[in-house]
Amino acid sequence: MNNSIPQLNYKSFPSQLLWLFITYFAFYLLLDKVIIPRIRSIKNLRNLLAKNLAKQMQDLHKKEKNITSGYTQKLENANNQVYELINNVRNNINKTIETTCTEFVEVLNLQMQSLKKRLAQTKEEKKLEYKNDVYDLSINIFNSIVSQKIKKK
Repeated sequence: MNNSIPQLNYKSFPSQLLWLFITYFAFYLLLDKVIIPRIRSIKNLRNLLAKNLAKQMQDLHKKEKNITSGYTQKLENANNQVYELINNVRNNINKTIETTCTEFVEVLNLQMQSLKKRLAQTKEEKKLEYKNDVYDLSINIFNSIVSQKIKKK
């Protein structure tokens, strides 16, 4: 049996089993006392970190909603103020235009009345001039006729 495979030698089984149990027990102790607790602490730390990050994310989300709602409200207020300002300016411009148009119409009416008076005066003056011219012309014609009759006689 010297040529046999050593793993199958019945005489070496007890020592192999002893070393198997010692190695298995040492590996078990290493896993149980060192590796698994480290993995567990890393997992717990990671869970704690994830919870903290989730809480921070929720807080940031709340802040973002508050900021967004505040921004939206301020934007709506600014839009309303701009619309009010535009309407006020439009109303002021319309009032100014209306006042200016009314004043312009009044000035035009006064000028028209003045022009009508001047036109009436000029018309009367021209009528008088026309009458005088007609009178003078008729006198000239009459004189001319009379002078021709006098010359014929």
